[in-house]
Amino acid sequence: MLAALVLLSLAVALYMYPALGVSPYDSLAIILSSRLNADFKWCRIATDMVAVAIGFFTGSVVGVSTAASAFCMGPLIKAFTRCLQRAFPRSRGA
Repeated sequence: MLAALVLLSLAVALYMYPALGVSPYDSLAIILSSRLNADFKWCRIATDMVAVAIGFFTGSVVGVSTAASAFCMGPLIKAFTRCLQRAFPRSRGA
């Protein structure tokens, strides 16, 4: 489960970093982050927790993996994005 969580977070950072487009769900945290001038990881945790709460209140099972992904994906995506920024800096014009 932990390996999958890390790999999923890396994959999300890899498709978000080039700024070529994101999924509607991922864009919620990005929009909140820019509009509220808040850190992306906290906005991602908030959107994930809202999704978990909606699932729980509509009858879904919320297990350890669900809770771990809701709390850890935001910080992991942020960490991988920082690594990508150091390894592949974007030009100022882009």
